[in-house]
Amino acid sequence: MGDNAALKQQIKALGLTQGELVKRMNNVLESLTGRYGTVSERTVHNLVTGKTSWPQAKIRAALEGVFGCTAEQLGFTPPRSAQRPARPEDSMRRRTLFAAATGSALGAAGMISSRPKVGSADLARLQASFDALVTADNVGDTSLEANALRLAERALYLQQEYTASDRVRSGLYLLSASFTSTAMWAAVDRHRITQAQRHRERAITLAGLSGDSGIQFRIWSHTAILALQRENYTEAVAAAAAARNSSITRKDPLFASLAHARSAGVHATAGDRTAALRSLKAAEKSWDRSEPQTWRPSWMNFYDQAELDGLSAITHIHLGRYAEAEACTHRALAQLRPELRRNHVYYTAQLALTQLLQGDVEQACATALSVAGETTGRAEKTLSKFDAVLGRLTPDSREARSWREYRSNTAKGFIV
Repeated sequence: MGDNAALKQQIKALGLTQGELVKRMNNVLESLTGRYGTVSERTVHNLVTGKTSWPQAKIRAALEGVFGCTAEQLGFTPPRSAQRPARPEDSMRRRTLFAAATGSALGAAGMISSRPKVGSADLARLQASFDALVTADNVGDTSLEANALRLAERALYLQQEYTASDRVRSGLYLLSASFTSTAMWAAVDRHRITQAQRHRERAITLAGLSGDSGIQFRIWSHTAILALQRENYTEAVAAAAAARNSSITRKDPLFASLAHARSAGVHATAGDRTAALRSLKAAEKSWDRSEPQTWRPSWMNFYDQAELDGLSAITHIHLGRYAEAEACTHRALAQLRPELRRNHVYYTAQLALTQLLQGDVEQACATALSVAGETTGRAEKTLSKFDAVLGRLTPDSREARSWREYRSNTAKGFIV
């Protein structure tokens, strides 16, 4: 049997070495059992080279926790005796069987009364982990997706194997949805469309079980961005409307402002100028009615006046209003909080694009160079658009040649 191409592709997509994969798999096992795993580099080598065609249950659980997909999707083939039609409860059942196989004292269905209890302190610890993920996202942590999936597995494990009150169960579903939607967002930001869609489906189910309108708003809002990446404008408009019509937007004008601002970008990308400008005006009106100091989920902390200006700039770019886009981006960068480094890089790349689209090649290249070594995800996509526009406008200019040389050296890993 040859190399496992599907697994190798997933490892490459996350940018992992085999040693890093070993560590992440053992972390997943620790989150499931309370004990650090015993996966070795030899184990991973056998998985990657195809020597292991169907891993043991605990190895499958670790792989699924790291990559957020089934062992079959990772290129493994179960023996004929183990093949059966997939059922929605299979994932939960695998975790139950795994816990029993590793000597967990959690018990089977007939021993529910002896299960340990999960309570408010456990929710608080998971919430702290989620808040840490939000901070990691703000600085552009490239391991965000994998870490979010690992924590989602932990929350679901507690849900499945521990007793809890209804309030705590709702909290576990909310945190599971929050972690999974963060993985979805990380995949969207890095244009990992297939992975983002998979995380979205799971997040929607968990959000529905939680009953929390805020997390449902977040998922629909990110779904609209994902649909734009897939160039499915009908779905993007529908998803933006779903976010805009969430009950949370009727209760909190700040959520309404974000919903309208993102709707504006969707309409502009879809070519509906009137709807885009109308949504921008609604976003500004809702912002003026909001109370920024009111408590909200930590994932909502990024949305402030700077972000509203940044999203407005995106709308203006798609409408061809480049001067307005540059002005909005300047305002966004002037007000952006220093801890939001990922957004700073993204909006700086956007500023360079707006300058270039107005023909200011020298200033645009200088702006792009100021963050070129830090770009990932959407920021890198923006610089790719910058490359294309520069090549179209002034392919033989001194600035264009210098920029191409820099990009070429960066791609080769040279320090310039």
